[in-house]
Amino acid sequence: MGEIPFREKFLRHVWSKKSLRTPGLATFDNRPLEILDPGVLNEGSGPDFRGARVRIGSVLFAGDVEIHRNVAEWIQHGHQNDPAYNRVILHVVFEGDPLRFPTLARSGRSIPVLVASDFLMDSLQTVLEHGREEELDRWKRAIPCAGRTAGIPPDVLENWITVLSEQRLEFKIRRFEERLRELAFQASLSVLEGSARYRFAPGIPDEVPLPERGLRDLVARELWDQVLYEGIMDGLGYSRNRKPFVRLARSVTLEVLRSHGMDDPVRREAILFGVAGLLPQTSRFSDDESAVYARLLYSHWKTVAYRLSCERLDRADWSRSPVRPANAPVFRIAAAARIVRTILDNDLFRRVVQSFKTAENPRALIEDLVPHIAVHAEGFWERHYDFNTPVSRTGRLVGQSRAVDILANTFLPLVLLYARLFHDRSLRANALVLYQSFPPLSDNAVLRLMKRQLTGDKIPLATLRFQQGTLQLYHHYCTEVRCAECPIGKIVFTE
Repeated sequence: MGEIPFREKFLRHVWSKKSLRTPGLATFDNRPLEILDPGVLNEGSGPDFRGARVRIGSVLFAGDVEIHRNVAEWIQHGHQNDPAYNRVILHVVFEGDPLRFPTLARSGRSIPVLVASDFLMDSLQTVLEHGREEELDRWKRAIPCAGRTAGIPPDVLENWITVLSEQRLEFKIRRFEERLRELAFQASLSVLEGSARYRFAPGIPDEVPLPERGLRDLVARELWDQVLYEGIMDGLGYSRNRKPFVRLARSVTLEVLRSHGMDDPVRREAILFGVAGLLPQTSRFSDDESAVYARLLYSHWKTVAYRLSCERLDRADWSRSPVRPANAPVFRIAAAARIVRTILDNDLFRRVVQSFKTAENPRALIEDLVPHIAVHAEGFWERHYDFNTPVSRTGRLVGQSRAVDILANTFLPLVLLYARLFHDRSLRANALVLYQSFPPLSDNAVLRLMKRQLTGDKIPLATLRFQQGTLQLYHHYCTEVRCAECPIGKIVFTE
């Protein structure tokens, strides 16, 4: 079985499609198991399936189901300490020894384990092939014009994707502007009213728009630094943890870190981990180095926690699996603590603006700015991706590709906003030239789909601009079936 490569999502297919023999189905401890409802696939954080119903022996259970390749992954992913997994009623695995790696909830409750490889209707290879075929069929049906675009002229496609790339960039610019003005408005209230916070009068709806702020209100450097920080945190969160990372940045602002961090990256870590709800329990470590470092973080946290009135997150707010170790929230927060030092102490925003103004090509821009984001691991983080899981070496806290992604999705639109508001024509012109030839970012499932179903060899997605336009097309036209508003749809569906 170990020779067959498979991913966890195909194991979910086995569970959801009931690809298991029902006669004789039993948990690892030989209790009869009947699957009444496999539940609903959970695409977000937490257990893989919600609302499942199973009968084990004579007892009916309703709750969540977690799927893993190996039974040891329950412990490796830290689910035994995560309250988000308190409602798991069944742990479905495909290999491993449940006696050696017990599945326990945070309360200590023993969770039944199903070793599914013992009950497959067909060979694992056959089951996985069926799963791949179903997934491919699903992707083939993803856009309305799939299979009908062979006659689309390349110039029509290129022109439309170019327009959409501009739309997507403008959307990002306006999103940053909205946040900048919101911060300026909040700052003006605190200045004008001292410690008394502004409240809307009774009867006035919450949707009252923020008043227009003049340029003088937007000059404050702290506003731009905070928006930059929030954009970087958004990028560190990837798709699974984007929201909690942004919440963390808005709760633990740069001002909080400046006031309480004492220019100490470990103390800043402690504040970020504490507010994030991810400080580890020091009593549960088998790794001595983790225990020592956790106690250090706690000592810092205790000195500042009572002075912080900001919103705090919970461990359950974070998606901790399935993610690569280098993308784990704890590892990314450690990176954030060091990037904050660059923002506060090394004048990162000014460096970003200057680089976009003077860089002669995207390569020079990347070489200048990426090192400020792709920070190297140091100290404890050279040997850990998370607490209690030592490794030989971790490398960078943020990889090169993720740093380039942040450069493209945060630095670029923020610089263009700065150029727009302060009428810096040379900055805007050079930034747009760089955007035109900026290299593509990492591939993803949506781009692969659009290559198969639409762009093919007509428009190679060889630049960031074409990638962004293609994503805009998929998310704002294809998935919303706005074919009548799309030049491609107008051709395809009027022939």
